[in-house]
Amino acid sequence: MLIIACILVVFWQQDSVHTEDVSVRSYNFTGKDIRLVGGNSELEGRVEILINGTWGTICYDGNFDIRDADVLCRMLHSNLSALEYYTGSRYGYGIGSIFYSQIACWGTEQTIHMCSSDTGVFCSHLSDVGLMCTGCPRTAVHTYGQFEHVNITTNGDLYTGNCSNGTSTFQFMYRCGLNGSWEEYGQKCGPIDVRDVRFVGGVGPYDGGVEVLVGDTWGPVCGYSYENGRSYYSFAAVFCTMKGLKYVTHRTTWRQNTTNGFIGHVQCPSNADHVNSCNYTTVYLCTYQLSVACEGFPLNISSVQLVGGSSSFDGRVELRVADRIGTISPNKFEFEDATVLCKMIGLNASLFNVDYAYSVRYPMIRDLQCSGQESHINNCTYTTPHSFTNYEKGAVTLLCTECGRVNFDVIITGRGLPNTPVKTMDLGVISKSADLW
Repeated sequence: MLIIACILVVFWQQDSVHTEDVSVRSYNFTGKDIRLVGGNSELEGRVEILINGTWGTICYDGNFDIRDADVLCRMLHSNLSALEYYTGSRYGYGIGSIFYSQIACWGTEQTIHMCSSDTGVFCSHLSDVGLMCTGCPRTAVHTYGQFEHVNITTNGDLYTGNCSNGTSTFQFMYRCGLNGSWEEYGQKCGPIDVRDVRFVGGVGPYDGGVEVLVGDTWGPVCGYSYENGRSYYSFAAVFCTMKGLKYVTHRTTWRQNTTNGFIGHVQCPSNADHVNSCNYTTVYLCTYQLSVACEGFPLNISSVQLVGGSSSFDGRVELRVADRIGTISPNKFEFEDATVLCKMIGLNASLFNVDYAYSVRYPMIRDLQCSGQESHINNCTYTTPHSFTNYEKGAVTLLCTECGRVNFDVIITGRGLPNTPVKTMDLGVISKSADLW
């Protein structure tokens, strides 16, 4: 029998502090051919197994999963299962033999020796497997923080970890009782209240790095993190859904400085319409922010104006959507599209051009396709550009008049291209190599 000395456990409940002097529960780990080393108790640590009188470790090679971890915990005690598994330096590095790699268990085996595996001779102790085991159902406990340690007591096994409310961190506690059920103590590590989401640093109105609003503070969502030797990714589509948009794609963006994120490891059911319905953790360092591209149609266009010309009747087309102003990409742009845009400011289209040198504002829409009969471009079709795809550079410029379309032979000398004549019978399809203004 292994008897560990008494410990003093402090529980925080509401505004008062309670102390409980507890004696450590006995576990019979003698005669086992497995042990967990380097943790706070025998329920966590680096895995070491005994083969032919020699203790050695197990290699984490990317294939190791929770089924393999369950078998190892069950080798300690038949009622135990894995709460979490790790690799790297969390519990220190082993020495000596590395017995197994490429372990593949079904999860029902009684020992790890019954699973498919390869020799660990080509592994290093940098990849030693670590475990945290529990006698309570893994699926019955959910926390938005990260478990750090477990201590064994006569009243059950006490698990502690770190949590965050978006602005500060604190410790949370769960106890796996002797009856096999979970009990939470002290300040609850519950979900933070995400009030809103926004996309920053993108090209169009609906793409960029994901930030969530907690209280009055915006903070990034972590798209990828590597912790304790494992990779964690975040579900992205829910952030488009929160804005009433269609998910297109996502990626992770490396940040110059390591930044504390609000949430990461986001995992959502397929029908989730808000991140508050998802599982995530709140304590980690985020070096790869989640970036998404969403699609929304139609845009809530509050104004259209012509800028940079000689009057309010000519110039670069700029659209305002919410608090953003953007241009129109020349992709697939035709005179019929110009006709509808001029209608939106109460005039007729005379001609259009493309300012390929313009790059101050990002395009708000691309691939605009109108018949010319519409009264607003929201009655046409278009897409919203994003930074994950290529789009034609430049911005559409227009000349809108009361007279309408111009048709005659003309020679134009491009301002940006001196002595470059362009002849056309229809200024509505003027050559893109010339600058009319």
